[in-house]
Amino acid sequence: MFRRTNWWQDLTVEQKSGIERGLKDIDAGRVTPHEDIKLRYDL
Repeated sequence: MFRRTNWWQDLTVEQKSGIERGLKDIDAGRVTPHEDIKLRYDL
């Protein structure tokens, strides 16, 4: 059976910091659309 856990508590401080930094980047509009990346790398 699947057991629910609070996975956030299992992350390191560095992992949490990276996630929070990424969320702030999204809020500030510092993102690159997936389609742009695909074109850049010929995907």
